[in-house]
Amino acid sequence: DVIVLINRIWKVLFLRKIQLVLFTLIFAFFGYLLAHFDTETYDAEVTFVIENNEASSPLGGLGGLASQFGVDIGGGSSNAFSQGNIEELVLSRRLIEDALMTSAVVNGTEDKLINHFISISGLNESLEESSLSDFRFPDDKEMFTFIHDSIIGIAYSVISSSNVFIDFKNETNIMSLKVRSENEDFSLKLVESLITKLDRFYISVQTAKSQLNLNFISNRADSVLTELQTAELMYADYKDSNFGVKKSKGFLQELRLQRNVQILNVMYSEIVKNLELSKFTSLNQKPLISIIDNPKLPLKSNLKSKPKYFILFAILGFFLASSFFVLVQFVKDELN
Repeated sequence: DVIVLINRIWKVLFLRKIQLVLFTLIFAFFGYLLAHFDTETYDAEVTFVIENNEASSPLGGLGGLASQFGVDIGGGSSNAFSQGNIEELVLSRRLIEDALMTSAVVNGTEDKLINHFISISGLNESLEESSLSDFRFPDDKEMFTFIHDSIIGIAYSVISSSNVFIDFKNETNIMSLKVRSENEDFSLKLVESLITKLDRFYISVQTAKSQLNLNFISNRADSVLTELQTAELMYADYKDSNFGVKKSKGFLQELRLQRNVQILNVMYSEIVKNLELSKFTSLNQKPLISIIDNPKLPLKSNLKSKPKYFILFAILGFFLASSFFVLVQFVKDELN
């Protein structure tokens, strides 16, 4: 049965050999054209690992002791920087716009990445037609006009949908951030700016509470130190003014001043301890992102190979045409 089936298929293909060759050549030529008109793009990829924020505090019981004084040692879970939210953060408008506002050297010219994007994407031609040939982005976002917001919104839509890709590697903490564009320097600088902005955004969010504690305790330490120094001066002046002559009322005043100095000393020593714990908290929470591999020039090109696509589409065309001719002939035979 198998031999008979193969013989039937062979006869069908032999009778349709001219059409088969024609379809194969058409598909092969289509593949060649697809590769010929393909735009060359470059991939800049950075891999990084995300710190596990759900781990317990490394200080153990010391963390509980510090929490009694209002100091957060860390070690709690972080919902804002879980693996499922990293992709949304990278593709967020805020992060991409901040990255585009970074200055970098592209094609030997230093300028903001958004201005480089306008030139690379061809938006500058549209701006020249709109009498905005000298259009530039200011350094401060507060100076943005309606046109600035519109253009950077277009840039965000294009980049987030077709230029920036982020993926987890084998369901681990290792992530891959990739930027693809038609300019090699632009891909490299944009991915570096994105990973830098992501790291800074983490620091500003993740250490916000500990930084508030640090600032409060630092200010409190300065104020208590000032009070302590004032109390010490008052105590020293009182002893000097009453040297050799002292009544019972004078002893009472001296005890009060001495007690005030001792209390302020204890307060200052405790505040200094909490201040050091708070400093350790801020240091312990940095960094969230550890870079594993940085992209290096020259970057990988995504230009399609013409011979490869010619052969692949020729094989595809031969397979589709053969299947079609054999299926049609078998249907006819069954109907007859």
